[in-house]
Amino acid sequence: MSADQRDEKPRSAWAEAIRISDLGLRLVGSVAVLTGLGVWLDRRLAWTTFPVFAITGAFLGFAGGMVALVRGLTRPGANGSAGAGDSGGKPPADSGAAQRKDRRE
Repeated sequence: MSADQRDEKPRSAWAEAIRISDLGLRLVGSVAVLTGLGVWLDRRLAWTTFPVFAITGAFLGFAGGMVALVRGLTRPGANGSAGAGDSGGKPPADSGAAQRKDRRE
């Protein structure tokens, strides 16, 4: 474990709850928007026998929402600690100090 990972503070319970609710709202929002667009297209094009666009929009919204959900849950640093290659936007602890020291000697 690197020094950056040990120094990083874990997220608070509220921050984690907000992150999870954001992921859920993305899923619900994408389904709602694309289904609504499909209903609008079905009415606009007068397809009254079978709601093709509404069903297609619902499936596409669900698929897009699931992609966003999986990406949000599996991204590095999602559990409050930095993942491999992710230092949370901070530079590495040594910032090249070891390389500068070698050059001086």
